[in-house]
Amino acid sequence: ALRCGADLLFHTDGFGASADAVRGGLLESPAFGFGPELNTGFFLLTPAARQLAQEWDRAVAGDAAFANWKNDQQAFNALVRRGVGHASGAPGSLLRVHDGQLRLGLLPAHLFPSGHVFFIQRQNRALGVPPLAVHLTFQNCDQAGKRHRMREAGLWVVDPPVRYNPPGGLLSYSPDLPLELTRLFNASALPARNMRPTDRVVAAHFALINHQLVQLRTALALALALNRTLVLPRLLCGLE
Repeated sequence: ALRCGADLLFHTDGFGASADAVRGGLLESPAFGFGPELNTGFFLLTPAARQLAQEWDRAVAGDAAFANWKNDQQAFNALVRRGVGHASGAPGSLLRVHDGQLRLGLLPAHLFPSGHVFFIQRQNRALGVPPLAVHLTFQNCDQAGKRHRMREAGLWVVDPPVRYNPPGGLLSYSPDLPLELTRLFNASALPARNMRPTDRVVAAHFALINHQLVQLRTALALALALNRTLVLPRLLCGLE
C-alpha cells in the first residue's frame, strides 16, 4: 500500500515527517520532503527504473565521479532531479522525475527515519510509532559508531553474552547534573540567528559537557584500577 504506484521509493536526509504523512501513514508530500538529498543508502527500484540504474552506473564508472568530495549519491540526485514535475493522474505524493519518465515516492521519515530523526531527535518515541527501518545516517566512527547506536536503542541483538557479563564485572555510575548547569537550555535561550562562539548558551553547553567529562575520567580510572568494564552513562548535551 505504501508504494502507491511509484517506480522508485527513496528515503531522504530530511529532519522529520510532515503531519499529513504521520496521520495518513502514506508517502511523504513532495512539497515537504523533496528538498533534502535522496539518500542512496536505502531505496527501492522497480524494473521500470532499469534505465536510470544503468545511467547511474555509467555516471560513477570513472574516477572523476568521486573528485572534489563528490560521491555516488550526488550523481544519482543529479539524474533523478532532471526534469522534475508532479505525476499527472497519480496520487499527490508522487513526482515525475528523470525527465518525466519515472514516478518517485518519498518514504515518510517517521516510518523510515534517518539516524538524526531516530537517535537524536527521537521522534518515533514522541509519536509512539515504531519504525519499519532505521537508516544509520548522521553517525560518527563508521561501522563501530553505527553498531553502538543500535546497541543504545536495543536494536543490535547479535552480541555474545560475554559482552554484558565480562571478566572482572561492570562498573556504572549516575552522573551529577546540577540545576545551574542544565536550566539554560530552552527555546528562549537560543538567539534568533546562527549561533556564535561568544554566545552565552555555547559557553553553558561546554560547561555542562566538561563537568560530565571530569566524572567520566574519574570513573574510568576506577574501572581500570578495579579491572572492571565501565558502563558509560547517558551524557547530557545542551547543544547538538
